[in-house]
Amino acid sequence: MTSLTALTHTPGRPLINPEITLKAAVILAALALSACGLTETPPPATPPTPGPTPGPTMAPPSASTPTPSTGPRPGPVLAARPPSAPKRQYPALSTLSGMTPDQVIGLLGPPRFKRRDNPAEIWQYRNKACALDLFLYRVGNGNDFRVRHFETRMRGPGGGQEKITGKACFTGLLQEHENRRRG
Repeated sequence: MTSLTALTHTPGRPLINPEITLKAAVILAALALSACGLTETPPPATPPTPGPTPGPTMAPPSASTPTPSTGPRPGPVLAARPPSAPKRQYPALSTLSGMTPDQVIGLLGPPRFKRRDNPAEIWQYRNKACALDLFLYRVGNGNDFRVRHFETRMRGPGGGQEKITGKACFTGLLQEHENRRRG
């Protein structure tokens, strides 16, 4: 029998043993990580063995009681889940503001239409759904241009009078440029 004095706290000694707590935390973390990304798959089917015709069938033994001849039954087989491709994140339309011509071409490719109306250049990117117009203005007295304004509009039925979200238009143009680069 345990005496009452053995259960009382001694000053200066921790109530919880930090060494045991650390070991428990490491074990729990390992168990949690080992369960990540696993899915249950059925065990492979075993072909029937040739032999005499079986007699009356009996229910298989439960998984908790091993039989002397076969040992414990295997549990479900766990297989790693294939990693899914992360969704591509596209930049916001506002990232165009302040870009140089080289930066724009690196992002969207060369424009389909280009016009110079001093002091600006107008570049247009378009697909079946929409058009993106970029207005690049000269910086200072030099020959450097930067995007200072941009607009998106719908194309096709409706005569461009309806608005399309700028993000949807920009994302579509970026995706089409990626597809052209891939081949």
